[in-house]
Amino acid sequence: MATESGLGSVLHCRHGRELSQHGAQSAISLPGLLRERAMRPVGLAIIGDRARFEGRASKKIVRRRLVWRRRHYLALPLAGLFALLAAQFIEMAVDPFSLYPWSPPRRVLEGNYSIGLSPYLFRVVARSDYDTVMLGASTALNFLPSDMRAILSGTRTAVNLSYNAARPADMGVAFDEIARAKNVRRVLLTFDLTFAMPNDLRHEQFPFWLYDDDPTRHIFIFDKVAGELTLRLLLGQPLTIPRWNFAQFRRSLDRIYETWRSPASIATVQSTIEAKRAELAEPSRLSCRDLPAIERRLAPFAAALSAQGKRLDVIIPPYAINFYHDQTSDRYRRVIPRLSLDGTILMRRCLVDALSKFDGARIFAFDSERWLVEDLTNYYDVGHVYKEELYRYMLAEIDAGRHVLTRETFDLYASDLRSRVLNYRISKSEYEKAAAK
Repeated sequence: MATESGLGSVLHCRHGRELSQHGAQSAISLPGLLRERAMRPVGLAIIGDRARFEGRASKKIVRRRLVWRRRHYLALPLAGLFALLAAQFIEMAVDPFSLYPWSPPRRVLEGNYSIGLSPYLFRVVARSDYDTVMLGASTALNFLPSDMRAILSGTRTAVNLSYNAARPADMGVAFDEIARAKNVRRVLLTFDLTFAMPNDLRHEQFPFWLYDDDPTRHIFIFDKVAGELTLRLLLGQPLTIPRWNFAQFRRSLDRIYETWRSPASIATVQSTIEAKRAELAEPSRLSCRDLPAIERRLAPFAAALSAQGKRLDVIIPPYAINFYHDQTSDRYRRVIPRLSLDGTILMRRCLVDALSKFDGARIFAFDSERWLVEDLTNYYDVGHVYKEELYRYMLAEIDAGRHVLTRETFDLYASDLRSRVLNYRISKSEYEKAAAK
């Protein structure tokens, strides 16, 4: 009876629902309940009950773990999204690019400034107190703001916003921003092969999103440069990216210059000159209509500056005399397939014609200075002057109003340049200079 009573209590706990249905009789009559449910022997039933209980418990634990994991997996992305949004709102509050009304006027480092940062700074400069701005591509990179301030009359604050591989579409953005700058009184611009490219060609890494007139479109754009500059400003540091500094850029030019001056390099230059001489003499079929960036980008910029009484000094870079032989090579023709010596001269004529109607616009050309363009030691490659004193020389000549190219002087300039390029041969002194380095 004790065993039956104990077992009955166990079954009562296990089968409470059945016992309540059968009533007291079923609770007392254990054999009847066993027969009714066809249960296994008592010992096995207890073991089976425990297993089922543990199975249900383990399922509950698994379900709880799955729910926790789902919540955990959602928590990580939500936390990341919250962090990005917080960073974006901090960036908006600091506003390193002067996009919003609360941004204070900012200054760019004058000395060891960041060359690669220029595409991000057009609006910063336009809303600051700079009065002189240098624009352009790689041929303008070595004009130092400190030299501009020291040499150009009336310049108090200067900045160089040129950058490598500028293209007409992004130069158009730069023109629009600087044309609206209230404090800018003088703009210097290098006129290089950028303006022979298709008008809508753009630099792949140029931050066009930054210059959208709708400021709400900036909110959900997360940019590494913006984040880095925001952090630097929060820490009280200058608006610059140290890894893009000018000193590092000059060190890279030093290495290129040493290679350029080698006897092997000079010999390669001579072979290119001889191989391209006949091709250079071919006439060009281009017209000004084939160079739309001049009329659609540069001319409206000159008109906007002229209407505000501002000065525009356009500098035709003094390429090495053998540059014109090299520009027929594949590395140039991938971008500018039809430009030859005559095409380059025509491009400059189109420039003179387009800007001649605007007051305050001047064009400077230094190709007639043979001591400059025919001495290859002045360059680190065929298209770029190396020596810093030559950039200061050009600034001084611009300030003095010399080497101005006009409609009246253009024909003489063009015929002299064409003759000297077609008849140029590297002198013995160039080999001697290379051997003596």
